Amino acid sequence: METSDRPPEDSPKRVFKAPMIAPLAAIGALAVLAGYLFCFAPILETGVFSYVRENSFELFVVCQAVLVALAIYNKKQLDTFLNDFPSIDDSQALEELKPILRTNVYSALFSVLFLGVGIFAGIVTLMTQGLVKGGLVAVIYLTVMGLIQLLSRTEERAKQIECSAEDLEVELNSILKCWLEKPLPNF
Repeated sequence: METSDRPPEDSPKRVFKAPMIAPLAAIGALAVLAGYLFCFAPILETGVFSYVRENSFELFVVCQAVLVALAIYNKKQLDTFLNDFPSIDDSQALEELKPILRTNVYSALFSVLFLGVGIFAGIVTLMTQGLVKGGLVAVIYLTVMGLIQLLSRTEERAKQIECSAEDLEVELNSILKCWLEKPLPNF
């Protein structure tokens, strides 16, 4: 029997493209433009617009709280699944995974909405509410984005879950690709 000095090969990692960057950049740019126009448009001094301008900090905080809540909910669902199914060994595991990933996709769409509104509210706050609230916006935003980044480590574990059979691997890859690259689930 021949032994090798080479370490055992790791199973190949699944790699997915990240298409959400472009839409998020566009949302950010539109929010900056809308915030600038909103703050300096003289016709928006009354009614609901003045209310939003006066309460932009609170709107920003609510949007950030919703983003954190959605991230925690998704993490909890994925953690529960990964604890129950450390690997995909049968079709039941895939069937258990599908509704979790569907929920994750839909909550990602809501997250984009709340991210856009939150960026808009943050910009309005920065431009109208003074240095203290503007500083709080920056601190809260960076904290929330860091927290969401930490919570997304569970998604990385889910992307790399082991699969015991080739036919399950093909279906799992299809599901994961849809989860990560399409705006609506088709599984």
